[in-house]
Amino acid sequence: MSSEALALRIEHLGKCYRIYDRPQDRLRQSIVPRVQKALALFGAGGLAAPARPYFREFWAVRDVSFDLARGEALGILGRNGSGKSTLLQMICGTVTPTTGEVAAYGRISALLELGAGFNPEFTGRENVYLNAAILGLSSQEIEAKYDEIAAFADIGGFIDQPVKTYSSGMFVRLAFAVAINVEPDILVVDEALSVGDIHFQQRCFQKIRAIREAGTSIVFVSHDIEMVKRICDRAMVLHDGAVVYAGHPGAATAYYIALVAADFDLARVNFNEPGQQPIRREDSTLAPGALPSSVYRHGDGTASVRSVRAGGTPNDPALVGVGERVRFEIEVEFHQAKATYIVGMLVKDRTGAEIIGLNTYQEKFAVPAAQAGDVLVFSFTMPIDLRPGDYSVSATIAYSQYEMKWMDWVDNALVLRVTDRVSDRRIFGLVLPPDREVAVRRGQVAHTRAGAGT
Repeated sequence: MSSEALALRIEHLGKCYRIYDRPQDRLRQSIVPRVQKALALFGAGGLAAPARPYFREFWAVRDVSFDLARGEALGILGRNGSGKSTLLQMICGTVTPTTGEVAAYGRISALLELGAGFNPEFTGRENVYLNAAILGLSSQEIEAKYDEIAAFADIGGFIDQPVKTYSSGMFVRLAFAVAINVEPDILVVDEALSVGDIHFQQRCFQKIRAIREAGTSIVFVSHDIEMVKRICDRAMVLHDGAVVYAGHPGAATAYYIALVAADFDLARVNFNEPGQQPIRREDSTLAPGALPSSVYRHGDGTASVRSVRAGGTPNDPALVGVGERVRFEIEVEFHQAKATYIVGMLVKDRTGAEIIGLNTYQEKFAVPAAQAGDVLVFSFTMPIDLRPGDYSVSATIAYSQYEMKWMDWVDNALVLRVTDRVSDRRIFGLVLPPDREVAVRRGQVAHTRAGAGT
């Protein structure tokens, strides 16, 4: 990738911390090596005990490498303690790497610990100028951006009050407004998109979309897998400081779910790339930009989804009209006897957002006990009241409604292509309600008259 197209380059990045079991070990580590070095210089090295460390090494991040193109969004998934925040801090320069290099081509704005640089005694206005200056803006640039920042934060007259008087919501709104409105080349976000009310969150997403279109690159860390699929072009999964998976956001989030289901034990992760399982998908008939053709699956393999059909046929994509009732069939083979289990399906849009979810537990359907070798076909019938477009159908067979543990989970097992049989109609929104009614009535106009003596 040429330097003109590159926003960020991370090469073999690692961070190691020293862990001391006792406070005195830290003191010994700071003194003993120096004494041994001095003895060696005076020719008395034989009098010194063999050097040994008084600490244990803990690698928070291990050998992480990736390139980020201009205008690209990279998602990072991982449980708490996997190294996500340490990686972002090294990218932003607040933590010094032990190994590797960070090359950033442009201004970095970080949404890590929102408001960490705010002075509680300063007013909101003064903190805007202070933080914008820290992020590299000149006085003229801050003046030009101030009104936009204040309007985005939307905290009214409190902008001229000390921030120590702010509520926590007002505090993070102002910090977010500063960080996102300084026109960064690279925006680093760490679980910071849940601040404020729904209106403020919508402004945040609109702003992120706008700065991406303007060429800003984004590194986005979140536990919200739906948000990762909506925002990011690709994603990677961190585990114990190392990258264990990287690829399409749909694949990366599926791998992360498999990792969660395996209690974060890599040896137990059963995640299959496309082409390694019986289900096949051929998307040669799909239009450019349609759903990805890859099938990703995970589970412990005690039961497996053999096929997913719509309307009783194996056609992929399955063609249906808006409002038509469709029967989805999920064929499951059991490899072990199961007295209880849950079979379900998910319909997702092109971004991977879950639109419709059905399962046997939710519908209070009593599943039959299954023996090893049994093949059962489960069907779900419902109207497809979705706007025209391509959707994917995923199938699952799980142990329980309340724990993330699957026998089999198959993403993108079937493409559902929804068309509108009604001509000259444009459907707005994602769902067309099945029972609709439009009416009009004439309202009464309220007339008022000032009273006497007014």
